[in-house]
Amino acid sequence: MLYIHKLIDLNRRVADSECIPLVREFKEKIWTPLSYGQIDTYFKDCLITEESITQMEETLFLVNMTLEKVQKLLNERNPLYEPISIQRTIKLLQTIPLALQNNILFAQEMKLWFPTMLLEATQIFNQIKTVPSRETGVQLNSRLSRLFERLLRNNDFKFKYEDLIYENHVEAANGLVESMGKGFFFHVTLEEEIKKLSFQQIKGRIPKDELNLVSELEKDIQSLCRGVKVAYEFNHKIVQASVILYSGVKWAMG
Repeated sequence: MLYIHKLIDLNRRVADSECIPLVREFKEKIWTPLSYGQIDTYFKDCLITEESITQMEETLFLVNMTLEKVQKLLNERNPLYEPISIQRTIKLLQTIPLALQNNILFAQEMKLWFPTMLLEATQIFNQIKTVPSRETGVQLNSRLSRLFERLLRNNDFKFKYEDLIYENHVEAANGLVESMGKGFFFHVTLEEEIKKLSFQQIKGRIPKDELNLVSELEKDIQSLCRGVKVAYEFNHKIVQASVILYSGVKWAMG
Protein backbone atom coordinates (compact mmCIF):
# COMPACT_ATOMS: atom_id res chain seq x y z
CA MET A 1 0.00 0.00 0.00
CA LEU A 2 1.26 3.46 -0.92
CA TYR A 3 -0.47 5.71 1.59
CA ILE A 4 -1.25 3.45 4.54
CA HIS A 5 1.79 2.76 6.70
CA LYS A 6 0.16 2.59 10.12
CA LEU A 7 -3.13 1.07 11.24
CA ILE A 8 -4.44 4.52 12.10
CA ASP A 9 -3.90 5.74 8.53
CA LEU A 10 -7.01 4.10 7.09
CA ASN A 11 -9.91 6.42 6.32
CA ARG A 12 -12.21 6.92 3.37
CA ARG A 13 -10.15 9.73 1.83
CA VAL A 14 -6.94 7.68 1.93
CA ALA A 15 -8.78 4.60 0.62
CA ASP A 16 -9.99 6.65 -2.36
CA SER A 17 -6.36 7.35 -3.26
CA GLU A 18 -5.14 3.87 -2.36
CA CYS A 19 -7.69 2.08 -4.53
CA ILE A 20 -6.98 3.92 -7.82
CA PRO A 21 -4.41 1.42 -9.21
CA LEU A 22 -6.48 -1.53 -8.00
CA VAL A 23 -9.66 -0.29 -9.67
CA ARG A 24 -7.67 0.22 -12.86
CA GLU A 25 -6.37 -3.35 -12.63
CA PHE A 26 -9.85 -4.73 -11.94
CA LYS A 27 -11.14 -3.02 -15.09
CA GLU A 28 -8.38 -4.65 -17.13
CA LYS A 29 -8.38 -8.14 -15.64
CA ILE A 30 -11.83 -8.85 -14.17
CA TRP A 31 -14.95 -9.57 -16.18
CA THR A 32 -18.57 -10.01 -15.23
CA PRO A 33 -20.27 -11.98 -13.96
CA LEU A 34 -17.57 -11.96 -11.31
CA SER A 35 -16.60 -15.40 -9.98
CA TYR A 36 -15.38 -16.32 -6.51
CA GLY A 37 -12.07 -17.42 -7.99
CA GLN A 38 -11.45 -14.03 -9.59
CA ILE A 39 -11.87 -12.06 -6.37
CA ASP A 40 -10.21 -14.68 -4.18
CA THR A 41 -6.92 -14.08 -6.01
CA TYR A 42 -6.71 -10.52 -4.73
CA PHE A 43 -7.28 -11.47 -1.09
CA LYS A 44 -4.84 -14.38 -0.85
CA ASP A 45 -2.07 -12.27 0.67
CA CYS A 46 -4.49 -11.07 3.37
CA LEU A 47 -5.37 -14.52 4.70
CA ILE A 48 -4.17 -15.63 8.12
CA THR A 49 -2.53 -19.03 8.31
CA GLU A 50 -2.92 -21.59 11.09
CA GLU A 51 0.84 -21.38 11.52
CA SER A 52 0.65 -17.65 12.27
CA ILE A 53 -2.14 -18.17 14.81
CA THR A 54 -0.08 -20.89 16.48
CA GLN A 55 2.91 -18.54 16.65
CA MET A 56 0.74 -15.89 18.32
CA GLU A 57 -0.50 -18.44 20.86
CA GLU A 58 3.06 -19.56 21.61
CA THR A 59 4.08 -15.92 21.99
CA LEU A 60 1.28 -15.31 24.49
CA PHE A 61 2.58 -18.18 26.61
CA LEU A 62 6.14 -16.91 26.23
CA VAL A 63 5.25 -13.35 27.27
CA ASN A 64 3.62 -14.57 30.49
CA MET A 65 6.55 -16.89 31.22
CA THR A 66 9.07 -14.09 30.55
CA LEU A 67 7.13 -11.72 32.80
CA GLU A 68 7.44 -14.22 35.64
CA LYS A 69 11.20 -14.57 35.09
CA VAL A 70 11.78 -10.82 34.96
CA GLN A 71 9.62 -10.22 38.02
CA LYS A 72 11.60 -12.87 39.90
CA LEU A 73 14.82 -11.12 38.90
CA LEU A 74 13.50 -7.84 40.27
CA ASN A 75 12.39 -9.45 43.52
CA GLU A 76 15.88 -10.82 44.16
CA ARG A 77 17.27 -7.26 44.41
CA ASN A 78 20.65 -8.34 43.16
CA PRO A 79 22.94 -5.25 43.05
CA LEU A 80 24.33 -6.47 39.71
CA TYR A 81 21.07 -5.44 38.09
CA GLU A 82 19.44 -2.08 37.37
CA PRO A 83 15.95 -2.11 38.99
CA ILE A 84 14.60 0.76 36.90
CA SER A 85 15.44 -1.06 33.67
CA ILE A 86 13.81 -4.25 34.90
CA GLN A 87 10.69 -2.35 36.02
CA ARG A 88 10.43 -0.71 32.60
CA THR A 89 10.67 -4.12 30.97
CA ILE A 90 7.89 -5.46 33.18
CA LYS A 91 5.62 -2.52 32.31
CA LEU A 92 6.29 -3.02 28.62
CA LEU A 93 5.64 -6.76 28.73
CA GLN A 94 2.43 -6.19 30.70
CA THR A 95 0.94 -4.26 27.77
CA ILE A 96 1.20 -7.28 25.47
CA PRO A 97 -0.86 -10.24 26.83
CA LEU A 98 -4.38 -8.77 26.62
CA ALA A 99 -3.74 -7.16 23.23
CA LEU A 100 -2.23 -10.41 21.93
CA GLN A 101 -5.11 -12.48 23.30
CA ASN A 102 -7.56 -10.17 21.51
CA ASN A 103 -5.51 -10.52 18.35
CA ILE A 104 -5.59 -14.31 18.52
CA LEU A 105 -9.38 -14.31 18.88
CA PHE A 106 -9.72 -11.83 16.01
CA ALA A 107 -7.39 -13.84 13.78
CA GLN A 108 -9.31 -17.06 14.50
CA GLU A 109 -12.58 -15.31 13.68
CA MET A 110 -11.24 -13.88 10.42
CA LYS A 111 -9.77 -17.21 9.32
CA LEU A 112 -13.19 -18.84 9.61
CA TRP A 113 -15.14 -15.91 8.17
CA PHE A 114 -13.00 -14.88 5.18
CA PRO A 115 -14.41 -17.45 2.69
CA THR A 116 -17.94 -16.32 3.60
CA MET A 117 -16.95 -12.69 3.24
CA LEU A 118 -15.47 -13.26 -0.22
CA LEU A 119 -18.56 -15.14 -1.41
CA GLU A 120 -20.80 -12.37 -0.10
CA ALA A 121 -18.63 -9.69 -1.75
CA THR A 122 -18.75 -11.56 -5.08
CA GLN A 123 -22.54 -11.66 -4.97
CA ILE A 124 -22.83 -8.00 -4.00
CA PHE A 125 -20.47 -6.81 -6.75
CA ASN A 126 -22.39 -8.76 -9.38
CA GLN A 127 -25.67 -7.29 -8.18
CA ILE A 128 -24.26 -3.77 -8.22
CA LYS A 129 -23.16 -4.32 -11.82
CA THR A 130 -26.76 -5.07 -12.86
CA VAL A 131 -27.79 -1.51 -11.94
CA PRO A 132 -30.22 -2.43 -9.17
CA SER A 133 -33.31 -0.51 -8.14
CA ARG A 134 -33.09 2.08 -5.39
CA GLU A 135 -34.54 -0.38 -2.88
CA THR A 136 -32.08 -3.10 -3.85
CA GLY A 137 -29.26 -0.54 -3.73
CA VAL A 138 -30.11 0.27 -0.13
CA GLN A 139 -30.05 -3.44 0.73
CA LEU A 140 -26.68 -3.91 -0.99
CA ASN A 141 -25.26 -0.93 0.83
CA SER A 142 -26.42 -2.40 4.13
CA ARG A 143 -24.77 -5.75 3.30
CA LEU A 144 -21.53 -4.01 2.36
CA SER A 145 -21.58 -2.00 5.56
CA ARG A 146 -21.81 -5.20 7.59
CA LEU A 147 -18.76 -6.61 5.79
CA PHE A 148 -16.69 -3.52 6.52
CA GLU A 149 -17.92 -3.39 10.13
CA ARG A 150 -16.76 -6.93 10.76
CA LEU A 151 -13.40 -6.42 9.03
CA LEU A 152 -12.67 -3.09 10.71
CA ARG A 153 -14.32 -3.96 14.05
CA ASN A 154 -16.54 -0.87 14.14
CA ASN A 155 -19.10 1.00 12.03
CA ASP A 156 -16.74 3.80 10.97
CA PHE A 157 -14.44 3.43 7.99
CA LYS A 158 -11.35 3.05 10.13
CA PHE A 159 -9.69 0.10 11.82
CA LYS A 160 -10.38 -0.33 15.54
CA TYR A 161 -6.86 -1.36 16.55
CA GLU A 162 -6.48 0.11 20.04
CA ASP A 163 -7.15 -3.16 21.90
CA LEU A 164 -4.98 -5.20 19.50
CA ILE A 165 -1.25 -5.29 18.76
CA TYR A 166 -0.29 -2.08 16.97
CA GLU A 167 2.77 0.08 16.27
CA ASN A 168 3.46 0.98 19.91
CA HIS A 169 3.89 -2.68 20.84
CA VAL A 170 6.16 -3.38 17.89
CA GLU A 171 8.34 -0.32 18.50
CA ALA A 172 8.60 -1.05 22.22
CA ALA A 173 9.49 -4.71 21.62
CA ASN A 174 12.12 -3.76 19.02
CA GLY A 175 13.56 -1.20 21.43
CA LEU A 176 13.74 -3.76 24.21
CA VAL A 177 15.56 -6.26 21.98
CA GLU A 178 18.08 -3.59 21.03
CA SER A 179 18.56 -2.51 24.66
CA MET A 180 19.03 -6.08 25.87
CA GLY A 181 21.96 -6.43 23.48
CA LYS A 182 23.57 -3.45 25.20
CA GLY A 183 23.32 -4.88 28.71
CA PHE A 184 20.16 -2.98 29.62
CA PHE A 185 19.48 -5.13 32.70
CA PHE A 186 22.87 -4.67 34.35
CA HIS A 187 23.82 -1.85 36.66
CA VAL A 188 26.54 0.46 35.36
CA THR A 189 28.84 1.98 37.97
CA LEU A 190 29.61 5.69 38.08
CA GLU A 191 33.19 5.01 37.02
CA GLU A 192 32.03 2.95 34.03
CA GLU A 193 29.61 5.72 33.13
CA ILE A 194 32.33 8.36 33.25
CA LYS A 195 34.66 6.22 31.14
CA LYS A 196 31.79 5.52 28.73
CA LEU A 197 32.59 1.82 28.73
CA SER A 198 30.63 -0.42 26.40
CA PHE A 199 28.74 -3.48 27.61
CA GLN A 200 31.43 -5.67 26.04
CA GLN A 201 33.98 -3.97 28.31
CA ILE A 202 31.76 -4.25 31.38
CA LYS A 203 30.95 -7.93 30.85
CA GLY A 204 34.21 -9.03 32.40
CA ARG A 205 33.13 -8.22 35.95
CA ILE A 206 29.73 -9.96 35.68
CA PRO A 207 29.54 -13.63 36.77
CA LYS A 208 29.01 -16.06 33.92
CA ASP A 209 25.82 -17.49 35.46
CA GLU A 210 24.21 -14.04 35.50
CA LEU A 211 25.27 -13.37 31.91
CA ASN A 212 23.77 -16.70 30.85
CA LEU A 213 20.54 -15.95 32.71
CA VAL A 214 20.10 -12.62 30.95
CA SER A 215 21.17 -14.15 27.64
CA GLU A 216 18.31 -16.64 27.89
CA LEU A 217 15.90 -13.82 28.73
CA GLU A 218 17.20 -11.93 25.70
CA LYS A 219 16.42 -14.93 23.47
CA ASP A 220 12.90 -15.13 24.93
CA ILE A 221 12.36 -11.44 24.27
CA GLN A 222 13.63 -11.80 20.70
CA SER A 223 11.17 -14.65 20.14
CA LEU A 224 8.21 -12.79 21.59
CA CYS A 225 9.16 -9.75 19.52
CA ARG A 226 8.83 -11.90 16.39
CA GLY A 227 5.41 -13.09 17.57
CA VAL A 228 4.26 -9.53 18.20
CA LYS A 229 5.27 -8.66 14.64
CA VAL A 230 3.23 -11.58 13.29
CA ALA A 231 0.14 -10.22 15.06
CA TYR A 232 0.81 -6.71 13.81
CA GLU A 233 1.36 -7.88 10.24
CA PHE A 234 -1.97 -9.70 10.35
CA ASN A 235 -3.71 -6.50 11.45
CA HIS A 236 -2.06 -4.68 8.57
CA LYS A 237 -3.39 -7.38 6.22
CA ILE A 238 -6.90 -6.71 7.48
CA VAL A 239 -6.50 -3.05 6.56
CA GLN A 240 -5.22 -4.17 3.16
CA ALA A 241 -8.24 -6.44 2.74
CA SER A 242 -10.52 -3.51 3.53
CA VAL A 243 -8.87 -1.44 0.80
CA ILE A 244 -9.27 -4.30 -1.71
CA LEU A 245 -12.94 -4.66 -0.77
CA TYR A 246 -13.39 -0.89 -1.11
CA SER A 247 -11.70 -1.04 -4.52
CA GLY A 248 -14.13 -3.76 -5.56
CA VAL A 249 -17.05 -1.53 -4.66
CA LYS A 250 -15.59 1.32 -6.73
CA TRP A 251 -15.04 -1.05 -9.65
CA ALA A 252 -18.57 -2.47 -9.45
CA MET A 253 -20.11 1.00 -9.33
CA GLY A 254 -17.88 1.75 -12.33
